[in-house]
Amino acid sequence: MKGTHLVVPDTQPPVPLPFLGFLGQTQTTVMALKVTRNNGFEKEDRVAAKLLKYKNKDDVTRTRLEVQNLRSLSHNHIVAFVGTYASGRDLGLLMFPVAAWDLETFLKSPNVHDRERRNMIRPWFRCLARVTRYLHKLTSPFKHRDIKPANILIDQSGAVFLTDFGISKRYPNAAEMVTQGDTNYTLEWASPQRLRNINQGEESDIFSLGCVFLHMATVLLGYTLAELEDYLIEQSSLPTRSSGGHLNAARPVQTPARFRFGEEYEVAISWARKMKLEKSHSSDPNLESYQSHLAEHLIDVIVDMIQESSKSVSEMLNAVRLEKARSNSIPPGASGTNEGADAKDSSYSEPVMRLLPLIDLEQVATKFDKICEGRCKSCDEQVGYGT
Repeated sequence: MKGTHLVVPDTQPPVPLPFLGFLGQTQTTVMALKVTRNNGFEKEDRVAAKLLKYKNKDDVTRTRLEVQNLRSLSHNHIVAFVGTYASGRDLGLLMFPVAAWDLETFLKSPNVHDRERRNMIRPWFRCLARVTRYLHKLTSPFKHRDIKPANILIDQSGAVFLTDFGISKRYPNAAEMVTQGDTNYTLEWASPQRLRNINQGEESDIFSLGCVFLHMATVLLGYTLAELEDYLIEQSSLPTRSSGGHLNAARPVQTPARFRFGEEYEVAISWARKMKLEKSHSSDPNLESYQSHLAEHLIDVIVDMIQESSKSVSEMLNAVRLEKARSNSIPPGASGTNEGADAKDSSYSEPVMRLLPLIDLEQVATKFDKICEGRCKSCDEQVGYGT
């Protein structure tokens, strides 16, 4: 059954289930295993095992948090928690499905520009917008806090799944989502608010998601991620050293510079507009008609996501108040909010918080559905472990 936990005696192999192979190339060992009813699971299937080694108390805390988060979430585009096994100081976290790629690997693969591969990408905009909205609109909402291509998995059917909830956080209500002082994040993908350590709500996830969408659109429109990365570095004011992409890590001395979207998102937006200009009215005979259509309409949605979600909470509150003042719903002289104000300050009233952020992910998903078309098996029918 789901949630099964197996304790492996010292006399048995460290992995208690039939081994099918290693998955991907990450800092964490991930294996494909086979589970059966004989092991106490619901049915025979292939699952992914994330092998975790305990080095300190923080590792234990993070693992417990990830298991707790996965147990409480149920969505077609979130990896499903199946169970765990313990062997000595190692813990195996069993999840469904077994991924064929992560999004980062997929977008950099040599054949990503084949028509079949490009067509796989088209529905993912809608899918990822909706699963992120699901997290934010739960009664006790979540912030994922680490949305990036490496944390998005793709199975053999072409469905996408959000994964890695080790630093995700659940909140009692929407108002409590406005926080500051988060110390764990991936530098390249963190929002401006997180890098500046100011109040942030769900817009920090939306910003990261918009940057992921920019990468997807880059490939979909016929460019490579190498072209995108070269442009970002050339146009930015990057230093010669950076973190190399590790979670809030100290900067090593001899690593190439990496672009941080939260610091120079205007450069990313300029790349988006460059693609739109080049592709929307291109006479290139190799350009497919749907690519011109996507350049014309898809880019605008992505730019809006990045621009609006880059604003601080006080900027968004002021924008909401100005809009309401025009309709006489909020007096023009209503008091503002300082960026460093406590999230529980009376300025963050529930009616105002319902209007934040200015980007509605359900509307974004609907736009993507019309612009990108494409079918997703996981959206069309219930697909998951035990169904």
